[in-house]
Amino acid sequence: MRRILSAAETLVDEAGMPRLGVFDGEFARLNIEQSALRLSGIPLPRGIVRMRTKEWFHAGVILPRGYLGFAVINSKVLGLSFVSFIHRDGTGSFEHSLKGRPGLARVPGDMRSGEGGFAKEGYEIKIATGLDKCVHTVRISAPARGGSPAVEADLRMLEDPTKVQAMVASLPVGSAMTMYTHKCAVACEGSVKVDGAGQLGGEKAIAIIDYHKALYPRHTFWKWATCAGWDAGGGIVGLNLTKNVVSDDWEYNENCLWEGGRMHLLGPAVFERDQADVMLPWKVRTADGAADLVFTPVGKKVENVRMVIARSDFCQVYGTFRGTVRADDTTHEIRDFFGTCEDHDAIW
Repeated sequence: MRRILSAAETLVDEAGMPRLGVFDGEFARLNIEQSALRLSGIPLPRGIVRMRTKEWFHAGVILPRGYLGFAVINSKVLGLSFVSFIHRDGTGSFEHSLKGRPGLARVPGDMRSGEGGFAKEGYEIKIATGLDKCVHTVRISAPARGGSPAVEADLRMLEDPTKVQAMVASLPVGSAMTMYTHKCAVACEGSVKVDGAGQLGGEKAIAIIDYHKALYPRHTFWKWATCAGWDAGGGIVGLNLTKNVVSDDWEYNENCLWEGGRMHLLGPAVFERDQADVMLPWKVRTADGAADLVFTPVGKKVENVRMVIARSDFCQVYGTFRGTVRADDTTHEIRDFFGTCEDHDAIW
């Protein structure tokens, strides 16, 4: 039976092997570069291991009338960032997206206290993680260009580890290789302006944070679903479901329900969708029967990258979830919770 493990000092142990499982808190050091990767039996230097590490900070902010998504991604062969906005009623969406050399994308070193961002051609994202202070801050300035209106945001994501249990997982994706993630659904405050019009002021908002460091195999894939909303008492209910390259996802996965600050572990995720049209409804469930949901898209983002040494086919679809999720002896109704699904396949 899966259980939540006590957090350790380091992500990778003295022998260069990642600690695996779901943990009750953050590692003191995310020393993924000390992983004992080998090529033909020869240990790889830390510099090469570091160059193999994929990392990003992504968040989706569920606003009263919209959804703001943004990311800073460093794949070590490419640095990229995007800011997208979707009207929740399905009346439209747009995106700012920039690419460049890997060094342009600076991902914070950890969730405790780090800084990162992306800046190019007047576009800028600044991220300061602050788990030790119970707040992460994000500033976004994306000038109008190419038909996409300007976005300005100043956000405070309130993650108090004494009140909110994050999904902190380290999952096996190959020999001495781990996919580390820190995910949570938290209250968000601040301001968001789209084309000068306020989208967030005194209203409530929810941020779903996805912080990631991984040593993936060269061929990687995942399907991911996440959403959040408010319960009758004003608390946050959130969901995270992923199907990826982990071979034994009964033992190792990042699937969970957040409710009242608590995290409940769920079984392996199962995705069913029309392969010809991502805008048709998706079925998302868990193999243990705990979750049974239908996702109805209202917008999408497609990003296909072709390089000499890498490729990436990425689709992120936004919309609403309806269905049920069972945790312990309680069944939670998911009624039009806003969120996103992803389908990604890459050689990198």
